[in-house]
Amino acid sequence: MINHLELEYFKNGISILGIDPSFGSLGVTISFLRKEDISELKSREELVNYFESNRWTWIISEYKKLNDYIDNENKVSFLFYHGKNKKDFGKFSSEYGYYLYRLNFYKIFFESIYFDLTQIGNNAIFIEDYSFGAKSNNVFHLGELGGVIKTSLYDEDINSISAFNILQIKKFWTGNGSAKKIDMLNSFRGNISEILFNYDSYKKVKGVMEVDSPLSDIIDSYSIAFIGYLKYVKRYNEELYTSIYRDSDVLLEKLWHNKEQ
Repeated sequence: MINHLELEYFKNGISILGIDPSFGSLGVTISFLRKEDISELKSREELVNYFESNRWTWIISEYKKLNDYIDNENKVSFLFYHGKNKKDFGKFSSEYGYYLYRLNFYKIFFESIYFDLTQIGNNAIFIEDYSFGAKSNNVFHLGELGGVIKTSLYDEDINSISAFNILQIKKFWTGNGSAKKIDMLNSFRGNISEILFNYDSYKKVKGVMEVDSPLSDIIDSYSIAFIGYLKYVKRYNEELYTSIYRDSDVLLEKLWHNKEQ
């Protein structure tokens, strides 16, 4: 993920990790930063470009969904479960066996990510909180996935993770806590790089166009990591932060200080 020269450069820096936990298609965005670089930013454009230039994004999903997506230029990587359907997994071909395989896949992935984080010095991990009002058959699977994410943190001696409420995330980006994913995507224009508009990933929901995976997973993890990044912009470059995000400061403070799990 990060070579030894980059590791040395960021050794006393900050690693920001944003996680969109989803059992079907999970999104992770990470950015490695230095406080001295943040303190020298002069404009919104520089603020965005600095985050973007040091950012990597991963999407983990079933192969059948993502076999057409490869994007090395924009540092978006797609990791697949190694098979197109359950029968390709041998002893894991049962529904429950396949489920265990996927949990273990996530565990190995997060262990590798967290190991890199511990080499940086300061790490900040932000995750979308559980949505208890969501209507889904996978609510217990999500809880178990959350357990895998957190125990992997514990194994690497990382003992803090901040949970972001999805309604507050949407409100920050769009001004509306009930906004659709496509509204979030549109709100990114002028805020975040055009990378997010490069994916033809849409579906119709009740006759209305909506964002589908993998783009929706990129949006979620990217928006979480960027909000985490702004916490450090405020800390190390308060003048720039205030000039851009004064009106959002109360909401951002609520997000940053949501319950730490």
